[in-house]
Amino acid sequence: MNRLFTQRIRQFFATIQVPCPYLPERTEQKLVLELRGPDLAQLHTDLSRAGFRRSHHLAYRPACQACQACIPMRINTQNFEYSRSMRRIWRNQEHLVAKFTLPVADAEHFGLFRRYVQARHTESEMAQMDRSEFGSMLTDSPVDSWVLELRDPTTNALVAACLCDRLQDGISAVYSYFEPDAKGSLGSHVVLRLVEAMRKAGKPYVYLGFWIDGSQTMAYKRRFPGVEALQGGEWRPMAYKLPSSPTETPPMAYWLFKSEPGEWSWDAQVKKGSEGEGWNGVRNHQAANNMRAMKVGDLGFFYHSVNERRIVGIVRVIKEFHPDPTDASGKFGMVRVEAVRPVGKPVSLADIKADGRFDDLALVRQSRLSVVPVSEEHWKALCEMAEVEA
Repeated sequence: MNRLFTQRIRQFFATIQVPCPYLPERTEQKLVLELRGPDLAQLHTDLSRAGFRRSHHLAYRPACQACQACIPMRINTQNFEYSRSMRRIWRNQEHLVAKFTLPVADAEHFGLFRRYVQARHTESEMAQMDRSEFGSMLTDSPVDSWVLELRDPTTNALVAACLCDRLQDGISAVYSYFEPDAKGSLGSHVVLRLVEAMRKAGKPYVYLGFWIDGSQTMAYKRRFPGVEALQGGEWRPMAYKLPSSPTETPPMAYWLFKSEPGEWSWDAQVKKGSEGEGWNGVRNHQAANNMRAMKVGDLGFFYHSVNERRIVGIVRVIKEFHPDPTDASGKFGMVRVEAVRPVGKPVSLADIKADGRFDDLALVRQSRLSVVPVSEEHWKALCEMAEVEA
């Protein structure tokens, strides 16, 4: 007689529609699952990868019928590089002492939480929490939860805290609270501490929750280098305009490909015509991850490196990421691109650096990478400088 294999069937539930706490004149509905059963660590990680968040013993994600403004976000720690603004935020609070501790809802933490919500989120339900409810938020967790504390090195006073869930591929920032009158972007600094902690642990992701289009309180999440968005079932770098719904095809993304003109020039690319050429030889993991995110139809600047250091043309991705035959290790891949058109006027790296609009352009802040993303805003600005249609 064959032994039967049974597996627990997990049941998801939809909540009723209630007024949205973030966007006026909209309603909110969630898909909810209770976190219980064996192998919770794997389940919680899988749900986080699918865009779910945790509240107490429940995992949830938005399931609003008439709105898709909530976009799951995470930082890829391998792709994170400090921009000028991020370096400034780090330096401003670098003196604070960071430590992961078990969640304890003592008077110090509750006092900091109350000051934060009363100053920053007066109209929210959290502003009405008493100490018992706050304690439940911190400690009612069936998964591996911790609190990141940031303390003043002189007084040992608690300055900021973040409730976190440890995942198999990183960490999820559940809720942060900090001194509301402190200068130096404390909330963003907490995220930077999580990024550094995951880098040290060799974990690739810091999950940030939802970025909400139209909500100013969530706008900061898009500013982190290496940030990715879950849309259409895929995590992609935030180097493109987000679709308006999860079923809409993700729009075109923009990139920049560097090539030494002595090895592979724009003229050589043009001669390949519609057949295109495989962008092989990339041996940097971050550059390879950028190519993994590319889709057929994405556009990129063709950039002559070494002595020229200038944008000379535009290419189009015609085949997505696939094995690179020049890589004996089998770890790296490539995309295939075709020449679209030359630029009307080459744009030099010196001109780009002299223009303050491009301080956060990956070409400027990640100068060693051979393949980098370009935001839609930067793409249009560079096309204007290059006298070519965007």
